Amino acid sequence: MRYFTCVRYVFSALLLLLLGTLPAASQTSQAEIRGTVHDEGGGALPGVTVTATHVDTGAVRTAVTSETGVFLMPALPIGLYRVQLELAGFGGVVREGLRLEVGQAMMLSFSMKLATVQETVTVTGDAPLVESQKSELAGRVSAGQVQDLPLNGRNWLDLVALVPGARGNPGTVRAGFAGGDMAKYQVDGVDVSGTCCGGSNQGYSQETIQEFEVITNRYDAEYGRAAGVVINAVTKSGTNQFKGTGFTFIRDSDLGDARNFFTDTVQPFHEKQSGLNGGGPIKHDRAFFFASYEYQGRAVTAIPKTGFATMDVPASNDITRHYTTGRFDVQLSQNHRLFARSSKYDWEQINVGVGERAALSNGYSRPSKNTDLSVGETWVISGRMVHEIRAGFSAIDNQLISNSNLPLHTFPSIIIGSPTNSPQWWKEFNVQVNNSLSYFVPAWHGEHNLKTGVQFFQPHYKGAFPSAEPWGASYTFSTDPKDPNDPSTYPAANRFSIVLGDPSYKILNTTVGAFFKDDWVLSRHVTFNLGFRYDMEHGTVNTDLQSPIEPGQKRGDYNNIAPRLGFAYDVKGDGRTVIRGGYGRNFDKVLLNISSNERRSLLFQFASQTVLNPTSYTNPLGGITFEDIKRQNLPRDIVTIANDYKTPTQDQVSAGIAQQIGSRLAVQMDYIHTEGFNEPRARSINFFEDPATHLPIHPNRAGRPYPEFNNITRYETTAGSEYDGLQFGMQARSIGPEWARSEVSGSYTLSWTYSDHESNRFDGVNNPFDLGDEWSFSASDQRHRFAANASTRLPWDFQVATIFFAGSKRPINTRTTLDPFGSGAGRWLDATGRTVARNSERTATNDYKLDVRLSKMFTTGTRLRLQGIVEAFNVLNTKNMTNYNGIVTASTYLQPASSTDGFYQPRQLQFAFRVMY
Repeated sequence: MRYFTCVRYVFSALLLLLLGTLPAASQTSQAEIRGTVHDEGGGALPGVTVTATHVDTGAVRTAVTSETGVFLMPALPIGLYRVQLELAGFGGVVREGLRLEVGQAMMLSFSMKLATVQETVTVTGDAPLVESQKSELAGRVSAGQVQDLPLNGRNWLDLVALVPGARGNPGTVRAGFAGGDMAKYQVDGVDVSGTCCGGSNQGYSQETIQEFEVITNRYDAEYGRAAGVVINAVTKSGTNQFKGTGFTFIRDSDLGDARNFFTDTVQPFHEKQSGLNGGGPIKHDRAFFFASYEYQGRAVTAIPKTGFATMDVPASNDITRHYTTGRFDVQLSQNHRLFARSSKYDWEQINVGVGERAALSNGYSRPSKNTDLSVGETWVISGRMVHEIRAGFSAIDNQLISNSNLPLHTFPSIIIGSPTNSPQWWKEFNVQVNNSLSYFVPAWHGEHNLKTGVQFFQPHYKGAFPSAEPWGASYTFSTDPKDPNDPSTYPAANRFSIVLGDPSYKILNTTVGAFFKDDWVLSRHVTFNLGFRYDMEHGTVNTDLQSPIEPGQKRGDYNNIAPRLGFAYDVKGDGRTVIRGGYGRNFDKVLLNISSNERRSLLFQFASQTVLNPTSYTNPLGGITFEDIKRQNLPRDIVTIANDYKTPTQDQVSAGIAQQIGSRLAVQMDYIHTEGFNEPRARSINFFEDPATHLPIHPNRAGRPYPEFNNITRYETTAGSEYDGLQFGMQARSIGPEWARSEVSGSYTLSWTYSDHESNRFDGVNNPFDLGDEWSFSASDQRHRFAANASTRLPWDFQVATIFFAGSKRPINTRTTLDPFGSGAGRWLDATGRTVARNSERTATNDYKLDVRLSKMFTTGTRLRLQGIVEAFNVLNTKNMTNYNGIVTASTYLQPASSTDGFYQPRQLQFAFRVMY
């Protein structure tokens, strides 16, 4: 018998691997219930019928306990459940009030008694606060938090800052070293991460998001192409009851805003956010709909701080947004569930980038149109096997439109003219198909929850950069002008650059990922979370092109096998004290504007030209055209990717403990170490090195190693990062006296972050012959970080909710505009090679912020309810500062400037009402 059991386990694993050749999704938008059933004496009870009923939709899932008395129900929709147990000869057991959250693996234990008469015992109770069989580090933002917490701007992603392990000030998506461009954004199990530039390529109304999970470290094998946080969000769906909401949120500077910290006046600010949403049954217990629309209009002011009075004038920074979503869910049968959702997000902002050193002419407007479609099906093949499929389609249409066609002029204290990345346009059309198969082996050296699959993703990315005048033209100066409005007062420029020719591009990047995982419950004390995944991207390296400066074939990086090893030790076997930890390797995505820049350059579609110390301001190229460069093969700038360019990689290690105290409180403590390597940066390499000083020699003195080119930008993966953090978390539910029940959570992180770059693509280096000089505290380094939130229900249908944040001083990006070696402005202090250290200064003060919401619900005696809301952001009017000028030679060096970021505003009030049915 033991031999056949072994054969069955091996066969099951092989079957899963074979089925993995289909496309695969994870349980990213759903959850699961695991359980054990025993009799009064503690013996396992096989053959128990377990029925889980989704209270709001009537959907039913059944399972039968194995010979060891265990059961597993994967891929369950989130929500409130009623679980019933039945076995002939035993009294029935019902457990109600179980709320299943996204990504949760709820572990339940049941005891059944012999029945002398037919009887059913009903128990009402919350799920455990500690997950005893998972080792990944994650936090969840519940439906109550999404709806009830004060949120300046009502961007649900700002709530990412609340979970343990999150870093940065609220409004930042970051964990460890990795920022938002290294994160993975998933909505309803479909990836909506941007393939061009990182971040999310879609927007959703806060009213559309039901809840979301944030995995900050050591995610399991289902997740790939990310080195930062993984965000799993689930949108709202219809239920058996018709529900609808209409709302308006209003912020206005005339309604009690405090004075601006810099102008000492109340700056004009007007914002209105209004919308409708609703859902209900199409057919009771079978088909449901949900729809939502929201409009947001904000009129806000940006204030430059250049030191030039004529340039430091307020500028409108208005933004409008339109969010639309429709969703359908169908329960075809007990074993088949379908859903389809489409969302549209259109927005536009004017004068983007204006503020700090950037004058009005340095701004641009940004219209954007984004549409996505997600469909999925869950098939319960048997009590042990579940199949899931997801397909996603998205179309993104973005533009940048410059305020001015004046070339960019960068001075120490002021920046005027069009940014070099504007004007431009780019579009993405992304297709993905995900498919997974789960199989439960309940009794072979413990329990095995197996899952395998493949994830297919194909982005089509095209655009033009730059797409019109001034064609990326830019001047760099080492000193300030006397009058920015009068070119005759400008000092001599040390550099001029421009793009000539055809700047369009088109990239197709076929991406495939495969994973296999086994959550192996060895005993009631020990669980291993084991797995591996493989990811391959075809369009990130131009293997058909030959680098003119590096002989040999370009090699794609195709050995990206990522092991994931985790453990959870339930000390007493009761799910209350869990020691957890493990190791995981993650491969990040390669952003597509890296390969598109090289492709355009090497195919000679265009020619970037750089002139050092131009002799003429009005004619820096001396009349040379693109046709001249191509016909005469004149020197030009090029971009090339290193032949050995690798996929950015990060190793993550964690160890910690989670403890439930009583039935309402849980605390956790974890140590995390991450080490990033093969991380990207850009290096200007067309210089001779001074063998004595290891400094670049100015090309005007020594020429260039490759005289057929001017500036050569080499994209390479020679950068790295390190993060060490000790993080604490706390969650308390329904605490306090009966008249003031509260939901409370909080986190504290003590951390150190080092790196020699800051992002997932174009960070340059100061001295191409001294890469070690770049290693320093990362710009995201923040020694102490504390965040807490609470929501309390009071008598007479009042509710108060708060978010408090405290963060220690942050690094300032210290640099200069001097260019003594013709290598571009960086951190040079003089021609002897002295430099200012990277990120060597800190902000003047710590950051503190308290936001409060007070609401009152009014009932009408019918199903119609009214809610009034008053919110105060930065209640204590704390002077939090940002936009510090890090240019050493600037007249405003180390001085902060005004910001339109919600976190750095003086006290603001918001009034709102909801009508709910």
